[in-house]
Amino acid sequence: MMFNKESSDKFARYTNQNDESVVRVSASDLQQNLKEVTKLLTQGCFVEITKHRRTIGMIVPY
Repeated sequence: MMFNKESSDKFARYTNQNDESVVRVSASDLQQNLKEVTKLLTQGCFVEITKHRRTIGMIVPY
């Protein structure tokens, strides 16, 4: 899986138990960086959304 270095360096990234790449983004960072997060989704990356360090949702690529 290829990642745009510029956008992927802004967010924490890990691999889940299914060997899928997941990017952790706070809700406020999601609002400010929607374009970069959208690029990661098109590259097949899952996006975990957090608020006050608690996971509140996940966006999965279609």
